[in-house]
Amino acid sequence: MNDLLRLIGKPSTDAGVRAFLLKRGAPEPRIMPGESDVYLNLYTRGLSLLFEDANYFAGQHGLELSIDAPMLSAAFFYGPGDDQFHPFQGDLPRGLQFDLCRVEVQECLGRPVLVDEEFNTEAWDIGGGLRLFVDYGDAKRQSVRVVQLSFFAQHA
Repeated sequence: MNDLLRLIGKPSTDAGVRAFLLKRGAPEPRIMPGESDVYLNLYTRGLSLLFEDANYFAGQHGLELSIDAPMLSAAFFYGPGDDQFHPFQGDLPRGLQFDLCRVEVQECLGRPVLVDEEFNTEAWDIGGGLRLFVDYGDAKRQSVRVVQLSFFAQHA
């Protein structure tokens, strides 16, 4: 997990990103013409990686980049019960677990900086240019469903 935390916001040409993908049998990200991003879905690992076009990524975050390789923008970790992804088996960021409820997540992470009731999602800025999102299950099962790590840079 610590490796992945350091890789978010890096280009696909970064040695660490390449090694991470190779170790998991993931292909090199290729963004189709006219598209701004591509997801590398590792269904059996419960993991999805979002790569964005460098120009799009730079524009979204108010950055200037001298590289045109796809940028690793986010990682999604899926919990039990997803229709497409097997449950992620590794350690989740900040000690999170899929069986935690909303109250337990807030005890672990503190008060969220963003709450989206419509999508049953909360978010925390965790430093290093990262924002951690937690999506909860339905009203009956308020446990963690998906954890997302995203690059997050404040606009200057």
